[in-house]
Amino acid sequence: KLPFEAQITTGLNIANSGNVDETIGHRTAILISGGENRWAYMVGGAYELTGLQRDAEGLALSPSNSLSKLQNISLLFKTIYELTAKQNLELKYNFYNSVSKLQYKEVLGKFNESPTYGIPTNTNPLGDREGTPYNHNAHLKYTWKTNFLKTNVEAIAYTQLFKTVYEYDSQYFENGGQSNIQSD
Repeated sequence: KLPFEAQITTGLNIANSGNVDETIGHRTAILISGGENRWAYMVGGAYELTGLQRDAEGLALSPSNSLSKLQNISLLFKTIYELTAKQNLELKYNFYNSVSKLQYKEVLGKFNESPTYGIPTNTNPLGDREGTPYNHNAHLKYTWKTNFLKTNVEAIAYTQLFKTVYEYDSQYFENGGQSNIQSD
């Protein structure tokens, strides 16, 4: 184990259609790890903003449940402490966020005649932005490697808090509305 090691990656993506306007996305990630004696750790994080997705003709895809202009954030922490040669304690925490930053509205097409697509708008979308504003996960594990029949004993505690928001819908909700899943 090295006491400290770091890695950084970054990248761009560009759609290859007739219209590349707003299609550039980027991602940057960092990973730091190390340890000494009986202790090891890892810390990582990533930030990504996807570009606007377009069809082969260059039209913006429908904003309904779109993967365009998503802001993704992910953080991870993990540490392991070796209590003895046969016992260790591991702690992990992960945070994830993925929220739409798309400022487009839908133009409905007609089946077999014209596509449904998106056009820019200056108005904020109705309701909350689609996506997962938070997803927290924590995990604690104790492991004991026994000599009895080459078995291990593990005790695990886990918790998760999350919220996912779906698109605003005026067709299926009276006076408009938005569904979401939340676990706190």
